[in-house]
Amino acid sequence: MKYGHIFSMFSLFSMLMCTHEKVSKPADSNHGDIYNWSLQNSECYHSDKINKLIPEEKLFDPIILNDADFKSLNAYEHFVHSFYFPEWYYQSCTLFAKDEDILTKIPANLRNVGEGLVMSKRQKEALIQNRDSSIILMKKCIEQTGDLSSQFSEMIIRLDAYELIPTILRAIENQEGLKDPYILTTLCIMMRFNYLQFQESAIYEELYPNETMEVENAKPSYNRYIQFTEKNYQTILDFSRNYFEYRTKLGPMFIAISSGQFFLGVEGHAINPFRNVEVAPFHISRFEITNRQFNQFIDNTGYITMAEKRKDAFVFRVGLDEFEWIQDSTANWRFPNGVTEGGIEDKMDHPVTCISFIDAEAYCKWAHVRLPTYDEWEVASRGGQSEKRYFFGDSIEQVYPYANIWHGKTHLMIYEGEDAVTTAPVGSYLPNNYGIYDMYGNVFEFCTGQPESFKTMQNVAVSRGGSWWCSISACGFFNSVDIGRVQIDASFSNNGFRVVL
Repeated sequence: MKYGHIFSMFSLFSMLMCTHEKVSKPADSNHGDIYNWSLQNSECYHSDKINKLIPEEKLFDPIILNDADFKSLNAYEHFVHSFYFPEWYYQSCTLFAKDEDILTKIPANLRNVGEGLVMSKRQKEALIQNRDSSIILMKKCIEQTGDLSSQFSEMIIRLDAYELIPTILRAIENQEGLKDPYILTTLCIMMRFNYLQFQESAIYEELYPNETMEVENAKPSYNRYIQFTEKNYQTILDFSRNYFEYRTKLGPMFIAISSGQFFLGVEGHAINPFRNVEVAPFHISRFEITNRQFNQFIDNTGYITMAEKRKDAFVFRVGLDEFEWIQDSTANWRFPNGVTEGGIEDKMDHPVTCISFIDAEAYCKWAHVRLPTYDEWEVASRGGQSEKRYFFGDSIEQVYPYANIWHGKTHLMIYEGEDAVTTAPVGSYLPNNYGIYDMYGNVFEFCTGQPESFKTMQNVAVSRGGSWWCSISACGFFNSVDIGRVQIDASFSNNGFRVVL
């Protein structure tokens, strides 16, 4: 690696010269650990293309690829670029501010020290977008080095990469002498929000007492530890093995959300006011229910949807006035935009649409699942970002990588930058921090329960998250706050659902 041999000297120089301020560029970068970066990962992979794109330049400056070169990278090249050529710089004056006995303790959180280059937001998003490839490449590197860098730990947690648990366990079990306590920390954080048995353990109570869902904001836990005893070591390993079996049986289709107190809504909202609610643990589907899944339900039951019976589904046509929909007697889940627009033969991985709330409940009964409550949906949609309108940040302009929505200012014509005129395959956009896809955009999602202002209405169901039709200029319901409504027997080509266990 080009930079590894010089960073330790520069970090020491920075520690001697810096003030007590933290300086990062850009300001919202995360902590890094340059020693692990250069020493543990350097021999695993390389890319001739990356080496050509990143020539020898200023030694201590982040080297940022232009947009065209960045977009030209494949999954392997993104992996090499993200881990070996991080684009941001982080300066800290607490580099060596560690407890002297840190190796005899299990920290509550990952390393809160660092000095040097760190991944940019777009590099992290590229790893998330290429989740399966990223996991395979990390697995091979962990097996080769026998260790786990702090950068790998962070991405394993971000990717919810439970598939790597056996590899992580072998790595720590094969370490001779003193074990790496941060490997155990990584395992604990993986289980922290997803495994009820671990949440009820004495270890959990010591590490994470009275904390919120926001891992990155729970800064006091960086200074919290439990002793690295043989009993604690074996207990965490046993929990991790059981957790892996549990997740394997559950499969990758559901994300576990733990119980807790959550702040929902927002001050002054007429339908969804700011409030504190208690939510029991639940598992929510990573993706919206697809045409393929709904087709299995139909094949097994012979169920006939409301739109097929009544021939009254509402569809969209380019050129209609804003918020104008038309009824098409030929539209149903098999032909979600009407027969003239074609069927779902090549759209089996798109979310099912042109179904009613009644149809969605029938599917749930067959599949032994249920629709989320509108509070559960909001908890899941925020991705741990408490009191945030958008899980991706504060600006609505940042929505496009995360949601299939309409790009144009009106619906009178197709905007030249439109990436999907109607639905897109589930999982086509970046997930939230819980690893849940399409919480915003693609299709509105049915929920159970009703806010107070809906209870005087007859036969109305809640629908949340916005859809492919919504835009910054119209609708705008692709957020964690707004709550829509629809008649329980009505069918629209922009309404679908996801499910909860």
